[in-house]
Amino acid sequence: MATFSLVLSTALLGACTTTITEEEDRVLPEVEEMMDEVAAADTVTADMDESYIAFTGTKGEEKVHEGKFNQYTFSMKREEGEPKSIELEIGIGSMETEIDGLTTHLLSEDFFDAESFPTATFSSKSIEPVVDNTYTVTGNLTMHGVTESVTLDATITSAYLTLRHVLDRTTYGIGDPEALDTAVPLDVKIVFETN
Repeated sequence: MATFSLVLSTALLGACTTTITEEEDRVLPEVEEMMDEVAAADTVTADMDESYIAFTGTKGEEKVHEGKFNQYTFSMKREEGEPKSIELEIGIGSMETEIDGLTTHLLSEDFFDAESFPTATFSSKSIEPVVDNTYTVTGNLTMHGVTESVTLDATITSAYLTLRHVLDRTTYGIGDPEALDTAVPLDVKIVFETN
């Protein structure tokens, strides 16, 4: 099955082995000294120097393309240290991939149509604890003029947050669903990481 990955702290897609986000950039630094301060905060925002949004397209076990979004805002409200709501907005026009021509194509009307739909947003409706620091986050994801209710897997600690989700891009009218072998894979795995 084809999949497509997106990492949020910052990173997007093509058929070569070049990586946009270096491996060391995907590891969040230790920030133990900030744990108590962050946990007590009513609202947490992303540290842009330590966060990223990225995605990777794959077909089966084969990595196809990588990329990232360079502009986004994120906030999470807490009550007594527990996450209560998450808001995320991504600037679609800030997309970057390892191939300039691919980036241009993805931003065109054939795919994301960044000129007509300049932002994608996620707004949580509920955050339910699962075990330890894991949660399920349900909310509305809007992109390409379509809003759908989605449930994301989350890891949330006092130091960082990771959101993951797999979606069908054709639900949002992105790309030609009949051209999966030569275009962006159908399933999209989204990951957001921030500290």
